[in-house]
Amino acid sequence: MKKTSVSIILFTLLASAISIVSISTAQAQVPTDITICSPDDQIFGNLPNPSSPICSNPHSFITHWHLSASTANVDGTHKGLTACTSKNPLLQYFDVELKCRYWQVSNFYVRNSDPKLPTPDITLISNITRNSVDIKLDTTAWNSDAPIRYYTATVYQIPNGNSQSQSDLSNFPSTTEEILAANSQTITISGLHPSSNYIIIASASSIDGTSAASAPTPIIVTKAPLPPLPNFTLSSNSETVTTGNSILGYTITENGGPVAGFRISPDPGLGLSFDSTTGLLTGTPVALGTTTYTISGSNEAGTFSSTYTLTVDAGIPSGPTTTTVTTFLALTLIWVAWIAYRRRRAI
Repeated sequence: MKKTSVSIILFTLLASAISIVSISTAQAQVPTDITICSPDDQIFGNLPNPSSPICSNPHSFITHWHLSASTANVDGTHKGLTACTSKNPLLQYFDVELKCRYWQVSNFYVRNSDPKLPTPDITLISNITRNSVDIKLDTTAWNSDAPIRYYTATVYQIPNGNSQSQSDLSNFPSTTEEILAANSQTITISGLHPSSNYIIIASASSIDGTSAASAPTPIIVTKAPLPPLPNFTLSSNSETVTTGNSILGYTITENGGPVAGFRISPDPGLGLSFDSTTGLLTGTPVALGTTTYTISGSNEAGTFSSTYTLTVDAGIPSGPTTTTVTTFLALTLIWVAWIAYRRRRAI
């Protein structure tokens, strides 16, 4: 019995020694600063990657905790957290009041907590399209230990001709959109309508809460809707002309959306010119041959094209006409008859 008891005691001591070694190893792997995702400060769970935590839920706020020597740093503007390190080693986070088990080593962390959340300022409005706009918010005064997780943008649609302040925006229809925060502090407001007026206010949310709304933007006017696709016809799609003569060309009749500009391919030959505003080809061609030109007209909605084939030839060489030949022969016959008459008289 005595030998058995001694063996049990020695085994227990050996196991304890092994545990102490494991604890020391686990403790050494605790980072100086940690980043976690949590819906609130009283959380427990495995530590995600400290350098790039994965927060799949928009309301799983990101928090930054810093290793502290004691709990004395916890006050009205700081919060505390105990990290318990197990033998695995796994890191789990508990509320500061929760004690670690006897075989674990604990580390204490603190982070700043801002009870008075700063109001974001909208500093830039850019990239206004038919359906969206970008706004940049200044959040430099925000608590870096509780970064902004998402913005809440309230978008008011303002009737044409109205100039409203924030005090009476409630009279107009609005929509609310939550947008995940980005490092650039620029968010995109989508779902807008073309040729419409909007005013936007925004608030920011972190684990510490949600800020007051920003001052309203000036009225933002979205771009007009896309015009219809261009479409047109040429009065003539081909022409043959003799070198040295001007071409008749063609006229253009537009049947679709207005054309913002025309272009031609290939480039006009020597002696010809193309007007990109009217789409007309004019001039006196020099080079012989046949060329098929593609005339294209474009607007914001797209491009429409038609073709025009121009043939330039040398023409028929000039020579005497039938009338000239007939006259020449008649005069020759008269002259021969006159000579014959004179000779008979002379005999």
